[in-house]
Amino acid sequence: MASLVATDAQQELAHSVAKFLEAELPVERLTGTGLDPALDSRTWHQMASLGWLGIATAGDAGGSDLPVGDQVLVARELGRVLAPLSILAGLLGARVAQAAGNAPLAESIIAGISRVAIGVPTRAPGEGAGAYLLDCHDAALALLVRPDGATLHGLAELAELEQRDAFDEAMPLAWANLAAAPVLCQVQEPGLYDLTLNLSAAYATGMCEAITGMAVRYASMREQFGRPIGGFQAVKHRCADMAIRSDAAWAQVVFAALCFGQDDGPTRYQALAARLVASAYAIVNAQANIQLHGAIGVTDELVAHRFLKRAHVMDMCFGTAVTHRDALLSCPDVLEQAA
Repeated sequence: MASLVATDAQQELAHSVAKFLEAELPVERLTGTGLDPALDSRTWHQMASLGWLGIATAGDAGGSDLPVGDQVLVARELGRVLAPLSILAGLLGARVAQAAGNAPLAESIIAGISRVAIGVPTRAPGEGAGAYLLDCHDAALALLVRPDGATLHGLAELAELEQRDAFDEAMPLAWANLAAAPVLCQVQEPGLYDLTLNLSAAYATGMCEAITGMAVRYASMREQFGRPIGGFQAVKHRCADMAIRSDAAWAQVVFAALCFGQDDGPTRYQALAARLVASAYAIVNAQANIQLHGAIGVTDELVAHRFLKRAHVMDMCFGTAVTHRDALLSCPDVLEQAA
């Protein structure tokens, strides 16, 4: 992506991903209770066979090494259907394994053999080097991403993961003491954190857009006083605000992707800005969507509440809004302007 407008090839990529997700992972799969059926072996290996887990990895490890502009297009489509976060963890984990020189592990991740869970370090007293593991179904590895690099921990030597009740019921959650889990790969590469921010921001933007579409469809169908509620000014303006937030988030994500990897550019600043904007707007849009739907928005009949729960989970992955805001305000460009 050399501009804010996607090329024909990029549009075709996004369309092909969206078409598969619509057929195999429609967001309606999350109605009712239980774990996300996308985590079953058949669906997982389908996604792996399409090469999704290798889009951030070079060809010598079996990846396709797509430009960051293409990667955010894929992540955006994943967010639209609340695809498992283990997909993001897998493609990032493969990138870490390759950067660490562990080609066999990278190939195993790309092939869908070794699943990766997102590690969120805990700071509770007495929990030491513990971390919550998101989307840990059948996970063999745990990925921790820091501003200066990332690590991959092997989970095979842990006796058992401590299963925890998840805020997002579709996502298996566990706690593990990673001090007892060997570090299989460790890299000092700040660009990995920038990429992680970009991809997670794109995922959140896809959520923003899907939520907006859901709200507009409901407002066009639901009638009150003999007319669709979308014709009422208050509802119309709410939907318009949701659309504006979605467009603003996507514009920032694309600009951050354009800045990625530029030695003389504000890569980190723009990546942090994209993550802050997209995460905040995903939560606000999800809240507005539930309010528009009324009481049914928080039931298992609809997925409206799933978007709100996933938005809050995403807001805690790879740092929080507080840490991201502090980091953004500490960027050299901001400090120079303040001076």
